[in-house]
Amino acid sequence: MDKGPETKWIKITETANHIQAELMKSLLEDAQIEVVLLNKQDSMYLLGEVELYVPDSQALTAHHILSKSNSEH
Repeated sequence: MDKGPETKWIKITETANHIQAELMKSLLEDAQIEVVLLNKQDSMYLLGEVELYVPDSQALTAHHILSKSNSEH
């Protein structure tokens, strides 16, 4: 997958739980989807969100995978 400057990245979800964000990232990477985590949490108090971004071309597939995973738990 191209990571050039023309790649449009879409935020597909966010969570306050960093471990959950890492698990979602791993799930998407297992499906060959590129993922970027943007940690907006305060390092001292862990307040804030961790956002997950994927390329626009993979956003629909990523949403489907995460929705399917959430419905199984």
